[in-house]
Amino acid sequence: MNNKHAYRFLTLCVAALATVAGSMRAQTLTPFQEIAADAALSANNYLAYRGPQQVLTPAPAGYQPVYISHYGRHGSRYLIDPDDYGYPIRVLSQARRDGMLTDLGTQTLLNILKMRHEADGRLGELTPLGAEQHRQIARRMIARFPEVFRDSAHVDARSTVVIRCILSMENALQELLRHNPRLRISHDASQHDMYYMNQQDTILFKQKMNPATKRAYEQWENEHVRPQRLMKALFTSDVYIRENINSRELYYKLYHLAGIVQNSEIRHTLSLYPLFTTSELCQLWEQENIWWYLTYGPNTLNGGHQPYTQRNLLRNIIHEADSCLALRKPCATLRYGHETMVMPLASLLALNGLDRPASSLDKVAQQWVDYRIFPMGANIQLVFYRKTETPLCSYSQNIIDNAILVKVLLNEDEATLPLPDYCGRSGSSRSPYYRWDDVRHYYLNKLDDWERLKEADDAEASRQAAPAHNAHGTQTNTSQSNSLQPATVGMAPRDTKVYDVSEEMPSFPGGPSAMMSWLSENKRYPEAARQQGITGRVIVAFIVEADGTLSDLRVSRPVDPLLDEEAVRLVRNMPRWKPGRIGGKPVRCRMTLPIAFRDNH
Repeated sequence: MNNKHAYRFLTLCVAALATVAGSMRAQTLTPFQEIAADAALSANNYLAYRGPQQVLTPAPAGYQPVYISHYGRHGSRYLIDPDDYGYPIRVLSQARRDGMLTDLGTQTLLNILKMRHEADGRLGELTPLGAEQHRQIARRMIARFPEVFRDSAHVDARSTVVIRCILSMENALQELLRHNPRLRISHDASQHDMYYMNQQDTILFKQKMNPATKRAYEQWENEHVRPQRLMKALFTSDVYIRENINSRELYYKLYHLAGIVQNSEIRHTLSLYPLFTTSELCQLWEQENIWWYLTYGPNTLNGGHQPYTQRNLLRNIIHEADSCLALRKPCATLRYGHETMVMPLASLLALNGLDRPASSLDKVAQQWVDYRIFPMGANIQLVFYRKTETPLCSYSQNIIDNAILVKVLLNEDEATLPLPDYCGRSGSSRSPYYRWDDVRHYYLNKLDDWERLKEADDAEASRQAAPAHNAHGTQTNTSQSNSLQPATVGMAPRDTKVYDVSEEMPSFPGGPSAMMSWLSENKRYPEAARQQGITGRVIVAFIVEADGTLSDLRVSRPVDPLLDEEAVRLVRNMPRWKPGRIGGKPVRCRMTLPIAFRDNH
């Protein structure tokens, strides 16, 4: 071993020992003790990504990684709402003009002005630190799992259409290519993938903060959040505070500003954390931790269904894994989005027990610690392993078959699943490796069971809502079901098979004549195509989902990019179709539609 390699080996060993020690300390500390030691952890979803805290468990003998499926949050960013900076500046500036600001208040105002100047024209955008976070994640990915990224392996990357997510993706891909220029990269950021990349379930969204949840949250907030001390430190008059300051609103804004500082270059020159006591930071962190749990976690007060907003994403992960593993060649699927997907997905996957509801709001922090789940740059990685030689389960000496194994990393640290490991062990003795067949079966059944339950619940609600007739033949009112209604917008299909023919084929609402009228009214012949005399018939292929929405749009017979783009736009904007049916049940059906462009249009 030469000096260079020896130095690198020693460095890796020291880093490994440090991460193990850090992990052991974290396991023995409560979140409040961690925040007392490190104020930046109180930032909740604004925590700047810190990388893995553990050393990975070696794969079972004879196995090597062949595929990675990933969903990651964008890296560190600036605040999004201009009022996040503007509101405290207006309040503090007015107090300064009124002669009511203390020296601390004046210094706070100057610091926030500096922060706003740095973020000017960059609201919501990726910071340089955010870009570096994704380069580092990609660097560790290729270093930890080099077999996946060897030779000319294919990497398929998708992003939401938000710029900070696209830039996060591109920084990661550039880093991968820097280490292996032979990689075959495909990448996209379009509305085509938003049904799973950034699903917006309007029905479940409305039920996040239902009356029971809202009452519980507001009661906890009123009992625990105390802004008075800080307000007295910023302003010179209690009367002025009472008559002119919305203390709680300013308190929250200052807390968010304190948390976001760590994500940009200004972190090197100022901090707002000295404004708060440790007790205040712990209370503010706990309040927001509870809010995230209530609105995205297994909160029983609103039915506990919010994690299922990511059902389309989980199905996509499963289906893409099946497809890529069938190739028997190393590859990776990388997805870049938002914490509002990472958090419910982690709960839906039941990583580290995140599917378990808290018995009370005061106990949420015992099992639900948001900064460990979705900091800036948060990511979930499913790493798949295939056998190269026959391994043994050491505890039983049973030979393992040709099963594909998988382990899940949450923020690059190994996470537990609610299943026995690949050797059938449960509890603390299990390894982080699981049989993919077991994992796949468990999650597909979980999704199917939920959708069947919601379908039955919806049918019961419809029956309850239908006008009933009494013995005299007159209508009587019936009560609405109190159950959570299933989502119908972008809902994942109950039957994942796509049919080319069904007993009752899908149809445009109103039938063929209505569709022709709709096409005539909404079709826009591209002017550039008209001037060049480009005509023809574009055929668009798509899937009519079981809920009538259209997905997987593609041009199966192109004519010209100008006409192809308009044909896809036209079909994408169609109203929801009447789905196909088999045995009376809605199913997914594959359809094609010709869109004609003539010069006399």
